[in-house]
Amino acid sequence: MKRLTLMRHADAQWKDPEVDDFARPLNRRGHSEAESMARRLTELKLVPDLIVTSSARRAAQTAEILADELSLLPRTIRYEEPLYLGGVQEILKLARTIGPRVSHLMIIGHNPGISEVANLLAPGGEIGGLATADPESPAVRQWWKSKVDEINCRLRTPLSSGMPFGC
Repeated sequence: MKRLTLMRHADAQWKDPEVDDFARPLNRRGHSEAESMARRLTELKLVPDLIVTSSARRAAQTAEILADELSLLPRTIRYEEPLYLGGVQEILKLARTIGPRVSHLMIIGHNPGISEVANLLAPGGEIGGLATADPESPAVRQWWKSKVDEINCRLRTPLSSGMPFGC
């Protein structure tokens, strides 16, 4: 069975007119959030085989911190610019391109797209907007509690098309 974990990037610096949105880095809290989330993933035995992340700096940094904390090799991260402003269709299309050897895929993206996908796939209904990767925030606690992070991407129509991640 395939597993898909969706995550919003960790907390980033506030918008600075001198810094393009795509280049905004994580702030100190964001670094701590990403490290905490990696510990939580380890506790739950939810270490991904592949992390596909937006190539925006804050998302890439989140992925790199997670990979480092989870002792994953750098090649387990794939950077995808379409995740930066990607909506539901772009994110799902990307998920469908993942080959059969990946049993647990993590996608790190941005709101509103990543939350829209989570709400679409959430068993039992909406979970609302995803907070940044803060495991103490109510939205993320609900995310873990409801096991939305473990969305089992069973092949289903009409999205399956015979692809490994049919969600």
